[in-house]
Amino acid sequence: MKLINQGEIIKSPNKKYSETIVFVPFFFGKKQNMKRHALFMAELGYDSVIFNLSYKWHKVIPKLKESLSLGWGIKHIWTTEITKILDTIPGDKILFAFSNPSTAALEAAVLRNLKDVKAIIFDGGPFYDLLKCNWNFFTHQKKKTGLKKVAWNAYARGIWTIEHEKEIARDLSALPKNFPVLSIRGWLDPLVPTSCIEKAFQGHDQIDLEILNLPEGGHLDGLKKFPEVYTARVSAFLESISK
Repeated sequence: MKLINQGEIIKSPNKKYSETIVFVPFFFGKKQNMKRHALFMAELGYDSVIFNLSYKWHKVIPKLKESLSLGWGIKHIWTTEITKILDTIPGDKILFAFSNPSTAALEAAVLRNLKDVKAIIFDGGPFYDLLKCNWNFFTHQKKKTGLKKVAWNAYARGIWTIEHEKEIARDLSALPKNFPVLSIRGWLDPLVPTSCIEKAFQGHDQIDLEILNLPEGGHLDGLKKFPEVYTARVSAFLESISK
């Protein structure tokens, strides 16, 4: 099986479950950043897939035409890439998506009518108030200041998608009744305040939503800093929905 975007299958030495975990990396993340989580899945008895999202313009521009039917922006390019990954993997899948790219993972799942996506784990997303969270990203993660930070924030917003919040609302509304979702939130996250995630999920009461709150958690650091709490809750969620 050949996967796009340097995709790699991490096999469990003691496979117990038929579902494959598909990891969608965070903004500017790479597949190697998913290795800790993939090894965790392997210990539980799941095969998983890790891959890269496209960032470099010589790779992104040729894909714009293919994704324009979904809308303008790199989000929809990533939706297309995630869809191709899902198409390649046989059987049922569970999406495990991080930060803002989780909106592309959500869109990809909805576009296939959840036919083989049985659940989604969101860590640090999806979220509203994109400009605010991007501002935090360029402040704390990229250490930009002054006009450079303003310019980068405007650029990031412009290339993302036009109707960010409307698309999240549309796709969450499309999830069927009792669809299982685990939302992981760090209360001390300097990039994505929990209030921004809470806004995204408001009004979507048809979802079977579970929340893992990490009172001392930052941005996407749950498995690294709070492994006992994180692994116990994620394990319980996965095992309750797996075959």
